[in-house]
Amino acid sequence: MKAPAFQFYARDWMTDPALSLCSPATRGIWIDLLCAMWFASPRGVITGTPETLSRLTRCTPSEMRSAILDLERNGAASVTRNAKVTLRHTKVTLSNRRMAREDKLRNQARLRAEKYRGKHHSNGEVTPPSAVSAVSATDCNCKEDKKAKKKSSALPTPDRRIKILIDRFYSAYKKVHGRAYVVSGAKDGKLLKQMLAALDAEKVADSVVEITKATETMLADAWGKSNASIGLLSSQFNKWRGGAATPAPPGFRPSSSAGLPLFKGGVLQGQGAK
Repeated sequence: MKAPAFQFYARDWMTDPALSLCSPATRGIWIDLLCAMWFASPRGVITGTPETLSRLTRCTPSEMRSAILDLERNGAASVTRNAKVTLRHTKVTLSNRRMAREDKLRNQARLRAEKYRGKHHSNGEVTPPSAVSAVSATDCNCKEDKKAKKKSSALPTPDRRIKILIDRFYSAYKKVHGRAYVVSGAKDGKLLKQMLAALDAEKVADSVVEITKATETMLADAWGKSNASIGLLSSQFNKWRGGAATPAPPGFRPSSSAGLPLFKGGVLQGQGAK
């Protein structure tokens, strides 16, 4: 299917000095000739006698002859790329170099697309990329795949045991206190990861069970219950993992802010601190 329209370069039309020297009648006939060339085959070229061309452009034969002479006299054919006029016997051939050149490029692209589809047994309508761009795109995709694989391999695999332990701590805390435990995802996860790593280094049979027992021991005594948190569990883990309750530090008073550790790293914090 032929394109229904062509690009009209307004700046070229208005600033072309050779065409500007032509009369308004010549310019009007020339734009009609451009439209006729668009539908001609090959596109951009039209041939005929002044009488034939005058009927196409809706003017008289004498006006057509005057227009052809005007285009030649003002050098529009050789200077502006707008017109090329060749007299051959009684026929006149006019061509627009830009229109003919662009039509040639479109035909070459169409032939490449048909050749590509025939080679790859494809019925697609899209013009394939050139060989250079296709290679570049392939190389780019390979590089992106390598980067993605490298990035994914560099990321550590999440330890599923951490989520299990957080869920168990949350449930045990709610059962004892009757309210939800406020989980600090990044901080609590990091502490649990450290405890799991220490137990794995000791080659404990089941690290999750070991930490779960320590949690139950912490929640079984007044001090642990009042200040229960994963942070407190981490700081006193070696004592509670044995199953024995840890005595509260001197000056301890039960805290109303459960989940905020009053004792960490062997130093009393918050209430009762001296």
